[in-house]
Amino acid sequence: MNGQFEFRCMVVFLLACIPLLAPGQAIQHDNKSTGTVEGEHALKRIVDGHGRLSGNLMVFRVYEAADGTRGRISYVKFPTLQDAQRQIDAWLKLAAKVMSRDYDKKKGNVWISERIVAEGIGTPSEKEFLIIRRNGLICYFVHSPSLQTAMHIEDTID
Repeated sequence: MNGQFEFRCMVVFLLACIPLLAPGQAIQHDNKSTGTVEGEHALKRIVDGHGRLSGNLMVFRVYEAADGTRGRISYVKFPTLQDAQRQIDAWLKLAAKVMSRDYDKKKGNVWISERIVAEGIGTPSEKEFLIIRRNGLICYFVHSPSLQTAMHIEDTID
């Protein structure tokens, strides 16, 4: 099952980034001993990596919950709000159904942050949950077959 999850993670990631990620730019680091996120729902960080997305440094991490459910977070800082919003729109194309969308902290006519929770494209038996966030110019993409795991991974965002 973990092999299927890793394959689905890579498919979702590639669909989100393929037009923007130049070939050969992703680097993956296997860090089995990077530790856990403590708390009520411990997460173990099992993979760290980085690459380039639209010419910007992108970092990703894969976490595993105590029940074996895995999830992934990718994040990138963009130079302009327009670039950040374009990435949010690209990630939204991976959503079959938006469950909630919240905006926060309006500065002038611009929303400083937004958060989208959605069900990903896929079959009901292979449900994927997405959390797409933008805090200023930093965009985050979290996905997992478990909404609870995705939300716990989202809690790792500082």
